[in-house]
Order: sequence, then C-alpha cells, then structure tokens
Amino acid sequence: MNNVNPLQPLQYDLHRFLMYMLIIGAVCIFCGISIALWAQYQSNGSSVFFYRSDLLGNYSHSPYAFIYNIALMLAGFFILIAMLALYFIKLSHISLLISLAGAWLGISLFFMGIFPVNYLQLHHIATFSYLLSTLMLYFFTLTARSSHSYLCTYPVLFFSGIGFIVALILLLSLNWQALTFPSCKHSNEQACWILLMVWLRPVILLAWCFSLGFSVKHIIKTSTQSPIGHDL
Repeated sequence: MNNVNPLQPLQYDLHRFLMYMLIIGAVCIFCGISIALWAQYQSNGSSVFFYRSDLLGNYSHSPYAFIYNIALMLAGFFILIAMLALYFIKLSHISLLISLAGAWLGISLFFMGIFPVNYLQLHHIATFSYLLSTLMLYFFTLTARSSHSYLCTYPVLFFSGIGFIVALILLLSLNWQALTFPSCKHSNEQACWILLMVWLRPVILLAWCFSLGFSVKHIIKTSTQSPIGHDL
C-alpha cells in the first residue's frame, strides 16, 4: 500500500513549476513581439503589419531585433523546461506525447532566435521545425480532451484547435524546396492571408501557454479539495 498522502504539497511542485515556466515563456513572447513591433511602428507606421512577423528579428531591418530574438530564445528555453516538468509528472501516454512535442517546439523557438532571417537557410529550417512541432503539439492536445479534460480545458481546446488549423494551412501552402511560405502577390498595403496566418502563430502560442498554465493552476487548486488529486 502506498502510504504517501496524495494531497501533500510536495506532490504538486512539478505542477507549479510547469505553470510558472509556461507563463514566463508566454510573457517572453509577448514582451519580445510588443517591444520590437512598437519600435517598428514608430518608424514605419501601420505598414509594419503588412510585413511578416519574422522580419522583427532581422538585424538590418528592425532596431530592436536583438530583443525579439532574445525573447524567442528565452521563450523556447522556458517552454522546453516546462515540457520536461510535464514529462516527469507522467499523467498519461498522451501527456508524454504533448511534452515531447512541446520540447521540440521549445528547441525550435530557441534556434529561431539564434538564427533570424539574416541567416536565411538556417532560419527556414528552424521555422519549418517550429511549424511541424506546433502541428504535433496542438494535435496531441486536442486528442487529450477526451481522456484528460481537466488538462485540456475549453480555453486550451479552443487555442489548440485554432492553432492546429493555422499550422495545417501554412504547411499546405509551404514551398517545400525553399521551406518558406509564398509571397503575397499584391501591394504591401493590402491584407494577405499568409501574413495573417504567420502573425497568428505566436499569438496563438502565447494564448496556449497562458491557458495551459492557468489550467494547471486550477488542477492544483481543485486537487487539494477533491479526489482528482489521486489521479495526478
């Protein structure tokens, strides 16, 4: 018989660590994009929204590219550490798959920060890896809904669904020879659905990290008051 009290605070240390790492990773993404975007907006006005988001990390194009790239590296690191925590929590087989896909995503983000668009070929490889990892992450998260609804809550489910659709659209539109997306065929002052999808990716990831982080917080809170704690 297991004599360990499932409601002991130490049992939820990894859960808390997972929560904090996800939230910090999301904050890094938000700060990096916001600062670089604001700096570009001051110089170019609203036309900045008609360029691809990865140009924010171009050292010859964006005055705060170093902040954007450092933010990507930090976000990738914190997401990787968060997924390691999820792996060692060992909720189920599907949570292990989520953690592996999330770790892959974190590594991809880290290398996107190391190799911005100034290193075009390496950046395309890192971006392609990021695209595949997000597709796998959102797919496994959606799959977890049927058996782990307390982990894949409605907000997590919503952002995973939107993220999966966006990633799938981008994958289908990918130029496989160059590992990049096709350019818009109209003027820079018109909306482009490829640009919209590219801009949505970091926003959805940010929202996904926040949603999963607060879902874990809810698990910790409710598990000390209900039998669900025995399942964790």
